Amino acid sequence: MTPKKTDILKAAIELFSKNGYKETSTKKISEVAGVSEGLLFRHYQNKEGILTAVLNFCKTEIETHLQPVFKYEHPKVLLKHLIAIPLHIPNPQKKLWNLLYQLRMQNHTHLQSIFDLIYPYLEKAFNFLHCEDAKVESDLVILFLDAAICKSCREENNQLYMVVDSLNHKFDI
Repeated sequence: MTPKKTDILKAAIELFSKNGYKETSTKKISEVAGVSEGLLFRHYQNKEGILTAVLNFCKTEIETHLQPVFKYEHPKVLLKHLIAIPLHIPNPQKKLWNLLYQLRMQNHTHLQSIFDLIYPYLEKAFNFLHCEDAKVESDLVILFLDAAICKSCREENNQLYMVVDSLNHKFDI
């Protein structure tokens, strides 16, 4: 990726997460990126093309951050690390998560695809632990992660440690 293309992508992430997709103009993105609007369109064709690149970048960055967690083989260790995800989101990624949450309200599905990536690991762990209903337990953890990541990214995590401890106790991990 060229430096100018990267600048456009960073500007779009900043503006989309701050102002929303619909409220952000390509003119404003090009101004913040320090490029002409013509160059922006040469790289991304249109605003939807920029959004697609931003969403792909977000998903790749978040998946890369999650990959080490997926390497744990023992189900209790895996569950403990999955449940703790909201407590360990690096600050640069909080902006990406916030953007995905904001876009979900506009019917974009990239956030769900990240949770879909986590789900099979949860289900496998709960099956291995002989939970009565692994699907229900997996759904419960996904619902928790959804809400907890949103709260963590908004710096509203004063009770998250207690909830994580409670889930760890519930699953005996």
